[in-house]
Amino acid sequence: MSTIKVHLCLVTGGQPAIAKLMCLKGHNARRPCRFCFIEGVVAFNMQNYYPFLSLQPDAQGIRQLIMRSNMKEDIELCHQLQDKCTYKALGISGRSPLVDVPTLYWPQSFPVDFMHLILEGIVPRTFDIWVEAGKQKKKAAESEPLGFSRSGSRSF
Repeated sequence: MSTIKVHLCLVTGGQPAIAKLMCLKGHNARRPCRFCFIEGVVAFNMQNYYPFLSLQPDAQGIRQLIMRSNMKEDIELCHQLQDKCTYKALGISGRSPLVDVPTLYWPQSFPVDFMHLILEGIVPRTFDIWVEAGKQKKKAAESEPLGFSRSGSRSF
């Protein structure tokens, strides 16, 4: 009989589910991102907004964002200090039980959700654009005189 070792290397899901698993504040927190330290701006309705970051070299842009590199240590620090200000500043809501899993790397083992962002986001919108363009092309062709196309060649 042989022994099989199983290691958890990747955890994926929607943004709210991953935030809950990682014990992060979530997508409307002051610091919502699990990959960087982008900071939200509180608006009049008490919602956090994340203004567009300029890509100009002289402005604070996406290239100047500080990436999270030691998230596991930040979680442990927050757990030891039990300081609400530290939790809020780092966007952490508690200590995740997944911190004890030695094969998970924080945040690299929690990739962006491919299904919701790509398959349910970009692909259906792109398909809708193609279908709409096809409908407009068909309407334009139906409004032309029978047997002639815009290029001047006969078509039957």
